[in-house]
Amino acid sequence: MALPLGFPDPGTGATGYAVQVSPATAHLRAVLSNGTSELVTPRVIDGRKYVAFIVPSPLRLPRLTWLDAAGRVIASTVRLPPYGYVQFQP
Repeated sequence: MALPLGFPDPGTGATGYAVQVSPATAHLRAVLSNGTSELVTPRVIDGRKYVAFIVPSPLRLPRLTWLDAAGRVIASTVRLPPYGYVQFQP
């Protein structure tokens, strides 16, 4: 599902993601194409855990890593899952 987002300056943009994660997930690490990463903490909404984050243009999202409460990797992917996330584009 893609939804439009408004930005104040023409030509600026970002892609936002909302991802459902497993109950064991304490954090999700999103690695961006410039090598930086964001550590995102899930929130419980209607009994399910979700994370949400923004990737500013022109960066891409090459890796997602799911971490447990001890900081151990419980899952990782180099492409977005085929389901279970929402992508927002300008």
